[in-house]
Amino acid sequence: MSERRTRLTPIGVACLAIVLLASFALARWAAGGRDWTRFAVAGTTYTRPAETPVPVRVVPGNGYDGQFYLRFAFDPFEAAPDAHGIRLDAPAYRQQRVLLPGLAWLLALGDPARAPAALVLVNLLAIGVLTGCMAALCTRSGVAPAWALLAGLAPGCVMGLGRDLSEPLAAAGVVAALLLALERPRWAPFALGAALLAKDTAVMAAAAYATACLARPETRRTALWLVPALAPAAAWQLALRSHWGHWPWQEVAETLRGGWFARGLSVHARRLHEGDLLESSLGTIALVWLVWLGVEAGRAARGPAAAPAGATRSLALRFAALTALGWLAVAWRMRIWGEHWGFLRVLLDAQLAALAFVFLRGRRPSLAFAGLTLALSAVLAARLVLRP
Repeated sequence: MSERRTRLTPIGVACLAIVLLASFALARWAAGGRDWTRFAVAGTTYTRPAETPVPVRVVPGNGYDGQFYLRFAFDPFEAAPDAHGIRLDAPAYRQQRVLLPGLAWLLALGDPARAPAALVLVNLLAIGVLTGCMAALCTRSGVAPAWALLAGLAPGCVMGLGRDLSEPLAAAGVVAALLLALERPRWAPFALGAALLAKDTAVMAAAAYATACLARPETRRTALWLVPALAPAAAWQLALRSHWGHWPWQEVAETLRGGWFARGLSVHARRLHEGDLLESSLGTIALVWLVWLGVEAGRAARGPAAAPAGATRSLALRFAALTALGWLAVAWRMRIWGEHWGFLRVLLDAQLAALAFVFLRGRRPSLAFAGLTLALSAVLAARLVLRP
C-alpha cells in the first residue's frame, strides 16, 4: 500500500484476502476441535444439541446470531419457530435473512453434515467478492488496489466470518453496488436487492442509492431500476408477513427506541472497572477506530479530489456518503453498543461506504489508520480463535 505501483490486480487482492482469512478460519476450526459448528456460537437457551441433525457445539447462555443461520442452513424454508433442535427467538426477523443460509444449503446440496462448513465458505467467498469490487473501485480512482485489503480485512468482516453472520454477504452486495454505480448505474440496484435478502439493514443503502439518483436530473431515471431489483426482497417480506402474521421488523422494534448509545458506553465503563480488560479494551479501541474512519472520510471530503470527475462518479460519491451518513443518523439509537465490539459487524456497510468514499475521491487513508485497522482485525481474529 505504498506510493509505488503494485502488480496486484483486483483479482489478486481478492485472492490474497481469501487466503489470509481462510488461514484465520482454519485456525478457529482447529482450535475448536475441528468443529465447524463452533463458528455459529450456539447457546443452550435456543439450541438442543441432542436434537440437531448433526452434533452442534454449544456454550452456556443465549449464544450468538450465527446459530439461527445454522438452523436455516439445514433447511432455509422450514417455517416453524422450533425445528432441527434450534428455537428461534424472533422467527420472522430471522427468516427474512435467507440468502446466507440459502446459499449454504445449496452449496451443501441439502446435506446437514456439510451445512456448517458451507456457511463459512459462503462468507469467505463473499469477502473475496467484496475485496475484489473495492480493489476495482480503487483502480478506477487512481488508488493502488492493495488498499482494498482494508475492506476485506476490516474487523466487521473478520467477526462476520468467525461467527457465521450475514454481514459480509450483505456488505459484498453494497460494495458491488458502489462499483456498479461508478460503471453501470442501472445494474447497481440488483446488487442491492441481493444485499437485502442477505440482511434487511441493506435497506439503508437502497434508500441512499434512490436519494443519490433523484438528486440530479441526469440520474433520476436510474432510480426506476430499483423497482424490479428490489421486487424479490419485497415479495419475500410479504410472504413472511402472510405466514407469521406480522412484519419481521415488528419483532425487534424495541431495539430502535433510543438511548442505547449512552447505555452502551456505561456498559463498557462498567466492564473495564470490573476487570474485563480484553473485551473492554477491544470495544474501546474499536470505538476509536470507528471515529477515526469518520475523520478520514471528512478529510477526503474537504480536500481536493484526485480522481477524475464525471456523472457516474458523482453518483457513486453521493451514494457512498449518504449510506454512511444514513447509518450515522440511526445507529446511535440501536441496541448494539453494549455488545462488547458487536457494533463493528452491524455497521459494516457504513464503514465500507466511508472507505469507498475516500477511494472515490482518489485519496488514501493515513498509514496510521491502516495500521490500526489491520492491528484491530488481527487482535479480534486471535480473540475469536482462542475463545468461542
